[in-house]
Amino acid sequence: DLVRHKGIFPSRKKRFCTEHLKIFPLMAWMADQYPHDDVLNAVGIRAAESQARAGLEEYEDTSWATTWRPLLQWSEADVIEIHRRHNLPPNPLYLPPYNMTRVGCWPCLFARKEEVAAIARLDPRRIDAIRELEREMRALPQHTARLDAAEGPLRWVPTFAVARRPDGSGGHVTQSISIDDLVAWAQTARGGQQMQFWLDDDRSGCMRWGVCDT
Repeated sequence: DLVRHKGIFPSRKKRFCTEHLKIFPLMAWMADQYPHDDVLNAVGIRAAESQARAGLEEYEDTSWATTWRPLLQWSEADVIEIHRRHNLPPNPLYLPPYNMTRVGCWPCLFARKEEVAAIARLDPRRIDAIRELEREMRALPQHTARLDAAEGPLRWVPTFAVARRPDGSGGHVTQSISIDDLVAWAQTARGGQQMQFWLDDDRSGCMRWGVCDT
């Protein structure tokens, strides 16, 4: 519904999904439930998860709450250990056969190659739904080229994925990649050529969480 409302898919440069699906609804709920209170918003992100998160502070004051990131300096091993200590099972999507690293969206636009392949294999209806949404977006008139000084020519593409390719003059151009092209690439070995039909992820979920049967 959000993609239909915006007329585009979220992307690395336009991550409106986080704001509209997480932050804004939380802000509205807080304003309704606690209009006169000081709110402490605890967020379970870690600095090691991304370069952007590595630059965050443990406490941050905003207009609607104080954000607290108590796990910011934790390692993945710390997270797994506290689950074990309190006998809490992990989200099943972190475990085989999925082995996901991001589970908020299905798939996340930052999903790894192995994750895209797993979703295509285990939940093909999700790929069908994205394909249909791409078809709807292609019918809209607003996907026209514009110029971005930092990135070179960009296009509001009507597809789930984009790829940055050399433009022949030292810069890069963003190209539209359909969900079918993305799935086909996800089923190749390193280098994008040889097809593979297994997931050889050395960070298998059950191994990371220590719950493998064998």
